[in-house]
Amino acid sequence: MPKKYRLMLCILSLSLLLSGCSLLPEEEEIKTAPILRTVPPLAFREEAVQRGDMIKTVRVSCKYVPVQTKGLSFPISGVYFDKMFVQVGDYVQEGQLLAQLDLGDLETQIESIERTMEELQMRIDYLGEQYLLKKKRCEILYENSTDEERLEAFSALEADFAKRETEYGDQLYIQKLKLEALNKKLQDRQIFAPFSGTVTYTKKFSDGEKSSARSSVMTLIDSTMTLFRAETKYWDYFENGEVCMIEVDDEYLEAVVTDEETLGIEKKEKIADKIAPVYLVLSEPNFQLEDGDYGYYTLVLDERYDVLHVSKDAISYAGEQPIVYYVRPDGMKAFKTVEIGITVDDRIEIISGLEEGEQIIIN
Repeated sequence: MPKKYRLMLCILSLSLLLSGCSLLPEEEEIKTAPILRTVPPLAFREEAVQRGDMIKTVRVSCKYVPVQTKGLSFPISGVYFDKMFVQVGDYVQEGQLLAQLDLGDLETQIESIERTMEELQMRIDYLGEQYLLKKKRCEILYENSTDEERLEAFSALEADFAKRETEYGDQLYIQKLKLEALNKKLQDRQIFAPFSGTVTYTKKFSDGEKSSARSSVMTLIDSTMTLFRAETKYWDYFENGEVCMIEVDDEYLEAVVTDEETLGIEKKEKIADKIAPVYLVLSEPNFQLEDGDYGYYTLVLDERYDVLHVSKDAISYAGEQPIVYYVRPDGMKAFKTVEIGITVDDRIEIISGLEEGEQIIIN
């Protein structure tokens, strides 16, 4: 076999051998271009810029504070209870008799001594008149007598007058001491109103019950002035003399802002943004209130009328600059800067940067 044919046969055999052993690379697949999907436009929640009034308020609680409260009791024990002259809710005047224990014949004894004292005083007064008459008569009788005789007569007259005046005076003093003792007994058995006010508590006495010293019989509250006290950091919004309405149990009561000086209360220093007391006095006293009752006053902090406003969720910030987002005509999102004012609930005032009806993005 010619040499060149043998060489061709060897090359062919080697090619077949390598192909069978998978040493030659497989034919590469032709790559195809990826399929592009259509992306839907972003959906935004929008709202229109609105115009209206914005009133910023805060609800301030205030507590009813009785100007004066006093528990009343009898100072003695062991005396039968007689009568309660008032009941809870009654309005009483200063000096009015409210309750008393059994008086026995105290009042009769007092009347008897008072009559005796009147009689003694009348005798003393009459004695003085008699002395002046007798002195005048003595001057006439001893007109022509010697000085010694006249002096002796006048001395005897004065001595008799002094003796009888002393006797009457001593008797009157004794009766006065007796009267003071009886009045003290009477005072211990009676309770009088120390000031005008409303009765808020009375003890229920059973038949035959006796008194117990300093055991509370009733409570009296000075209701001539119905005072509320508020503790608030907005104290500088209240002006002395300003009229306001307090809500108490779904009822609105007119009150007047009153300062400490008018109430006779020690004035305390007030610091900005720190809680301080404010006093409100009802224009008409309310006798139904009890110690600890609360009222509420809606305080207007700021008010803007006919202004633009948007939802709080529409405002974002670029640093400290407020911005709002909106949708451009091409569907893309953009932003603009705005100037904002007060916030009321979930609405923010827009001072500049937007127009009424303009659509902006929320969140």
